Amino acid sequence: MQIVKTLNRVMVLGLLGCSVGAFAAGSAAPKAGECVTRAEVKALDDGFWAHYPSADEFAKYAAHDMKIVSNVADVADINNTEKSGPARAGKLASFLGDHPEYFSAFKSTHDVSFLYYLGRDRHPDAVKVVSSFPDGQCVSMFHYDLTQGQCVAGQRVRALGVSFVKEGGKVALRVVQVAMEGCS
Repeated sequence: MQIVKTLNRVMVLGLLGCSVGAFAAGSAAPKAGECVTRAEVKALDDGFWAHYPSADEFAKYAAHDMKIVSNVADVADINNTEKSGPARAGKLASFLGDHPEYFSAFKSTHDVSFLYYLGRDRHPDAVKVVSSFPDGQCVSMFHYDLTQGQCVAGQRVRALGVSFVKEGGKVALRVVQVAMEGCS
């Protein structure tokens, strides 16, 4: 449980750092191109999720500096062996596809969280989180999570999450979290 809390904290703090940098701190309102649209979320459903786990779709959305946070040695090592985000994403998708007994449920049983700033306040404490797309708000990032999988061969998914941000007018896969634990 502690490793999942730590991984979640690392992932959210990293994303908030990206978001705060992307949205200049202070009172400036975000530009329309900085906000995730409902159409972009639908495009993700029609591409990324329809073909999950597709190496091409993962690579297409991956930010250049996408990171993987994991307690699985083979997954964590992808950060070291692959130099770009798209290469990391493609390799990760291949790993997920090679282990459908653990990861295939993520395609249809994930939870989604949309993060946005209410009003003009861009301070990290002002971030609001909701489970459905907030009309009329500037969504800066969103996450898909699977919090626990079934026990298979003495292991289960403890946490699996993908986090997207809007950067440079494009939705980008910024961080992927994969955590496993023993079970009986």
